[in-house]
Amino acid sequence: MRTSRLLLSLSTIWALTGSSGAGAQALPDTPAGPQILPEIRVGATVPRYPLKAREALAVRGVYEMSNGWLLDVDPSFRRVYADLNQTGRVELLPVTADQFVSADGRMAMRFNLGVSANEMVLRYTPDGVAAHSVVLTATLAQR
Repeated sequence: MRTSRLLLSLSTIWALTGSSGAGAQALPDTPAGPQILPEIRVGATVPRYPLKAREALAVRGVYEMSNGWLLDVDPSFRRVYADLNQTGRVELLPVTADQFVSADGRMAMRFNLGVSANEMVLRYTPDGVAAHSVVLTATLAQR
């Protein structure tokens, strides 16, 4: 009984879709060789926070990261620079008084966390691929 219902269902589907393939749509011909697609870039700009000198000084210091690296944060007037494990200084753009990103988007930091506001979190993408991001936490080692 079940077999006959299955066969009936299959034959109904076969009849509705057309056994000869007359109702099927043909795919368009593709050129021989690879297709070159146009490159599309999407970007967004974050409005720059007007950082005050005292706010820049509040994040200054050397932070000992959870993996043993050192992060040296050095403000200069209304700009903040970071050197992660002596790889070179990078300017950080303020998003808020305690959140910063690098211009290339490979580093993002949030400062003044924890009970005594001496902790921070760093998201670092060494090779620019988001899947390879490293998230580290740190406590201020020295000011």
